[in-house]
Amino acid sequence: MNYDSDSNILIYPLIKDYIRDVFSNGSRIEYSDAFFYPLLLDSCVGTDNSKVISYQRRMINTLAVSIIYNLLPAADRKLFYFKHIKPQGETRIICDLDVSSRYIKQTMNRIYTKMINILCYRISQDDLLDSRYLLNMVNILDMRISIMLRYGRTDSDYYHYLVGIREQFSKAYIRYTDLYQSPKCISAHARVLMAFDFDRDISIKFLAAKLKVGTPYIYFVLSNSREEIGRIFRLEQDAHNGHPESGENNVL
Repeated sequence: MNYDSDSNILIYPLIKDYIRDVFSNGSRIEYSDAFFYPLLLDSCVGTDNSKVISYQRRMINTLAVSIIYNLLPAADRKLFYFKHIKPQGETRIICDLDVSSRYIKQTMNRIYTKMINILCYRISQDDLLDSRYLLNMVNILDMRISIMLRYGRTDSDYYHYLVGIREQFSKAYIRYTDLYQSPKCISAHARVLMAFDFDRDISIKFLAAKLKVGTPYIYFVLSNSREEIGRIFRLEQDAHNGHPESGENNVL
């Protein structure tokens, strides 16, 4: 999907807004003083809680966007850098990175989709075997839930909805790490997952040579593991689909 030309994607403008917030200082990721303003508001008697929450929600959203940037493969992060942190024209990017215009559009749309997913409490097939994504999602949901509870800005149904999603990500993280941890020995299956999780940029061919196994075995392990982790999210998917807050465009 080409977000640059699809005006029906309502979240996309928000993503670009959060990107500007996070990367407005050039190559360094910094939060402005405004993100700490809620701490000052919180200490004031009679402050409108909705104002506090609006700042804190924006802080969580920009944090989520920066998480995706830091989890990107090196090549994707470099492209994002030249698109948003130190902007270059497309012709310059094509020459410097030796890529095509089509590659740029496809890669950037994939990155935007990842950012939309994390803001909508979703996970893609590519991220099912990324312990960093799973754990960061748990932390983001913890922040979101604690803020809502602190200021009493949620109803019981929505609270249980968020807690349910948080439990899914927590179970997925625990199960994934269990797949490559053993008290006695580490199997070939576990070594594949451990190496893949440690270095997401590693190629299947290099991983197979390093572990002295065939590439079909690598694909078999990764496919089976994705299926097992994905099953955790599918078990309760129908229950979430019925909630009015669980639509595809529900942003944190």
